[in-house]
Amino acid sequence: MTGVVLTTCLMLLAGAPAASPQEQEQDTQKQTRHPLVLGLPVRVTELEGRLTLPVIESAVIESGGWVFLFGGMTPDFKATPAIQTRRPDGDWLPVGSQMREARINPEALLLPDGQVFIWGGYGGSAKTTLNLRIDGEIVQPKIAGASKGVSPPEGSAWITPSPPKLLADGSVGVIAGSALHRFDCKEHRWLSEEPLGRSLSAATLDVLQDGTLIACGTDPTNQRLIVMHRTQDETLWQEWTNPDQISALGARSHALPDERLLLLGWPGEDGRPLPETLVIDPKTQTIGRGPKLPFQGGIPTWLDAIVVSGGVLVLASEQPTRNALAIPTAVFIRAESNGSLRPWRLNNLPRRRRPNVLSVGIGTIELFGGYRFATKGATMVNGTSRVNYGIGLIGD
Repeated sequence: MTGVVLTTCLMLLAGAPAASPQEQEQDTQKQTRHPLVLGLPVRVTELEGRLTLPVIESAVIESGGWVFLFGGMTPDFKATPAIQTRRPDGDWLPVGSQMREARINPEALLLPDGQVFIWGGYGGSAKTTLNLRIDGEIVQPKIAGASKGVSPPEGSAWITPSPPKLLADGSVGVIAGSALHRFDCKEHRWLSEEPLGRSLSAATLDVLQDGTLIACGTDPTNQRLIVMHRTQDETLWQEWTNPDQISALGARSHALPDERLLLLGWPGEDGRPLPETLVIDPKTQTIGRGPKLPFQGGIPTWLDAIVVSGGVLVLASEQPTRNALAIPTAVFIRAESNGSLRPWRLNNLPRRRRPNVLSVGIGTIELFGGYRFATKGATMVNGTSRVNYGIGLIGD
């Protein structure tokens, strides 16, 4: 999410009112009285083993059966540099390695050699000050003290670089300002920048199977959405024609099975994420409106999404009324064979908000940690829930 959205949501968490058991029960009854349209049942299994450190807003990576959680926000609302490790047999190990910097909500990219490229996030505390980090590091998560820092090129003035992506040449790319910047992880250096021909704010970067690069961002002069592409064999970027005055500042991109891109998550004027989506089609070079996220009439207070088999899974929190307790929401946006996108709400998820999430198979995700409210206020949990979703399942 964008800095404004994360900051707003973390502050909401830090100052959220405690809910009584009666309020929680009333909240559950509200969900029951308003059955979900297009709802998918789920089966929830609580896994053995506990996180060493309860956290939310971590980056999650799976590699060879091992699961790693990088950083996040701890129960005292502070950023942590901890790397938590789960063995393939399900046991969580004591924290033996950590990042160079404490980071809430960082980006993590698994490299071909097994190292992990970490970028961005926030330092500080949600109770005091959050600091946007414009830097990164390369870590070997199983080896303590193996992190190497990655700073922007000397003399650069990056403000909102894109999340990193692994490019066809093996380098890691980010869009910042008016150029594509590539980091050679083997030589540990930035390569020559590649001009875009214009500036983009809060950009995204995606790599298609044929090596084509797609950049989506916002024109800093008029807040209009800009989409550009460059094929693998070209050096010049081409801007798409976009007659509509669409604004999606801070959107995140997620690849659909047919290589279209789904943009979502940009904030409205109040800083909360909008329930809107856009579809970017590289084959036709068109930008279209996607499905609206089927919230239950509440105001989104937080939103995250990951690519899963067959589409995109959205996790969110929504607040039915200004003074009501926010409730967790999950939506599976399925890509149909005819090209349409169909949103399905997931029924009866574990009542934990803002968990760390990982896709572990067709129709299966795992939720790590998260938090819930009790009479004493917000409490983070250190358990893991495996969630199967789809037609024909019986919710536990």
